[in-house]
Amino acid sequence: MAPRPDAATGAIGASGGAAGGWSTGVAGAGGGIPAIRWPGNAADCPSERPTGAFDSRSASADSICAVAEGQSCAWWFVNESAQTFSACTCYEQNSSVRRWLCEGAYPVPSECPHEQPASGERCAAPVSGCPFPLRTRCSCAAGAWSCITTVDGAEVPPPPATIDLARPISALTDVEALSWCEWFSSRGRLMGPYPPEAPVSDDGYTAGVGGIAWPAFFADACLPDPAQVAPSQCAANLKSQPCAATLGELTDCVITLEQQVAYGHGCGRFFEHPDCDGTIVRHLDPFGEPPAVNEPMGCFSLRVW
Repeated sequence: MAPRPDAATGAIGASGGAAGGWSTGVAGAGGGIPAIRWPGNAADCPSERPTGAFDSRSASADSICAVAEGQSCAWWFVNESAQTFSACTCYEQNSSVRRWLCEGAYPVPSECPHEQPASGERCAAPVSGCPFPLRTRCSCAAGAWSCITTVDGAEVPPPPATIDLARPISALTDVEALSWCEWFSSRGRLMGPYPPEAPVSDDGYTAGVGGIAWPAFFADACLPDPAQVAPSQCAANLKSQPCAATLGELTDCVITLEQQVAYGHGCGRFFEHPDCDGTIVRHLDPFGEPPAVNEPMGCFSLRVW
């Protein structure tokens, strides 16, 4: 699976090429986190790089991967007389299909190594922007390497260990549902009060509060902004339909959407369960479009009864 809890180091898909930098499939300014060191290509990495997996909704034949979920493979090659980097990471689309999602950089300084150095490791010649899998770049300055991984969304801590992520959502007690929802609604809270309850329509849906939608193949979902959802209404939503997915499968999907990188198994396994679409997250349509925002069962409203 994609790394937990360090999934913010995961790669997202590129869309086209961008000379001199990274080209990502998600808009928005992100931040950086300390990099997880890439161990290098495993023996089962393909000798030829996939060429049809730079789109986060790719269904091309060579986007199918047979290596372990979360495994990254990298290739360096010469393109138009310049060193070029390409890396692909294998993610689940669902429990039976895994696909490559690729990233790239061009041109790459010729001084860049092909083996990722450890942060703090000694180096000789100054060089910056050396790329490695999982959206990591390393630079040599003042005689030492430093590496950082970029993320487009917000880095999200996992739920506390006191929450049993193996519990089916349909079996949650009121206390268990509220406990998970207090974690869910804590984003942006900064020790202040939780958000107040939103108005509820006559048919049992909260008013739309804004949120996140992402059409990557391992997400393909949307959810309300957690910082604007009252824990009580989140808990009511968890109890509103008999979703058989586990809290862990829902958490994977939520963090994937918030971080804009694959976390755990992404969203695919959650949506394999019947009666789960609308439990916090909604599935996008086949064209990657969200349901109507403010209509019942829209992306950013929650059913609470």
